[in-house]
Amino acid sequence: MKRIKEFKISLLKKDSDFGLNKEGKGNYIKKATGTFKPEEFFKNEGIEVDEDQYHSYIYSIVKSVYDNVVLESKMVCDAVGLWFTFDDGDVLENALDITVLAAFEEYGDNVVPIIEFAKMTLESDESEESI
Repeated sequence: MKRIKEFKISLLKKDSDFGLNKEGKGNYIKKATGTFKPEEFFKNEGIEVDEDQYHSYIYSIVKSVYDNVVLESKMVCDAVGLWFTFDDGDVLENALDITVLAAFEEYGDNVVPIIEFAKMTLESDESEESI
């Protein structure tokens, strides 16, 4: 299992109404970002995380970082971006429109939208490795 060296969560604002850029991605500007280095944190705090617990810890931390970015920025955003840098140097990135993220709540009381977004992002990488 690959370990996450660092992740970033950014609140994004549309840069223009011109649609997609050359890479097929929307044009957004990062307005507020939170960064966390889980492996460094686990080491510094003396926390041993086995493979079974790892994703649960990561999802909890993602939610905390997201909540802090939203609380501190006090801004309205158009999208949320996630960037995961793994210990082998691979980077996985994903962005989601804020209205889509908010719609996740409709799937049940126990659904935490930012955690579901993180799961989708990380699971897409795991499925590519198994192909």
